Amino acid sequence: MSSKESENSAALRVLNLRKTYKAAAAPALDGVTFEVGQGEFFGLLGPNGAGKSTLIGTVAGLVKPDAGSAYILGRDTVKEPRFTKMAVGIVPQEITFDPFFTVRETLRLQSGFYGIRHNDIWISTLISRLGLSDKINEKVSRLSGGMKRRVLIAQALVHKPPVIILDEPTAGVDVELRHRIWDFMQELHAHGHTIILTTHYLEEAQSLCGRIALLNGGKLAALDTTKALLSRFSGKRLRFTLRSGSLPAIADFVFERIGQTNDYAVSYRNDTDILTVLQALQSTARIDDVHTGESSLEEVFLHLTNSDKRP
Repeated sequence: MSSKESENSAALRVLNLRKTYKAAAAPALDGVTFEVGQGEFFGLLGPNGAGKSTLIGTVAGLVKPDAGSAYILGRDTVKEPRFTKMAVGIVPQEITFDPFFTVRETLRLQSGFYGIRHNDIWISTLISRLGLSDKINEKVSRLSGGMKRRVLIAQALVHKPPVIILDEPTAGVDVELRHRIWDFMQELHAHGHTIILTTHYLEEAQSLCGRIALLNGGKLAALDTTKALLSRFSGKRLRFTLRSGSLPAIADFVFERIGQTNDYAVSYRNDTDILTVLQALQSTARIDDVHTGESSLEEVFLHLTNSDKRP
């Protein structure tokens, strides 16, 4: 494929991906198809066991699918593994390093792995932007978990990949690092990088991602813009937890159960509506955790997965 064809191709395209692990009761991926355009900030969400890690592993060439194909910039990830390696940077969940090297040595070795020499200027930029400047001569094994996470991100970016896959990049990190990571990712996105994010923090996906794919049980449960997904439950919502009793029947109001929890939501227009609903609830039920607000991605997630589990 020519460079011009690659420029016109989707950043990521998966077609009918299927994968079932030995002794598994159900497929990890069951005919998943979608694509991510170049330059998108894209969310890949789903509860634990939904198939996200298997899909990422397939894209990275680490997992061989039973059927279907994955393409990076129009190139088959199985048939062209070297192209895939150069085009994709993956920040994995697991933190693994050679314990004998310093931060700078680790990044230089990673750069060499990609066949890139004279990369010190970009390495220095990564070190600075990720807050590693005072750790460059320390062995990675001596760093805190948060600092190791920064090195992991730098490793994934050392070859300036056009497609960046972030697999839970802010899991277990402090607020300062979380903001630093997202500021840097938004800058890279502004410069044309495609970013694919998986995260347990749904507020991050809601804020950052233009489109979202939601996996559930190995299948694609939803694929739409973030705005369109939120509009499915648009308007102001009163949420509460039902502790005992039953829900009252109120004209013009419909209680919606959120996933498989005891949480419910009802839409309202004004303060008078809230008072009407609460007075009716007091006569038939005991509730707590009452709060109001706009629809959130978490609410959409729980509805679409019919789950009591966050991603």
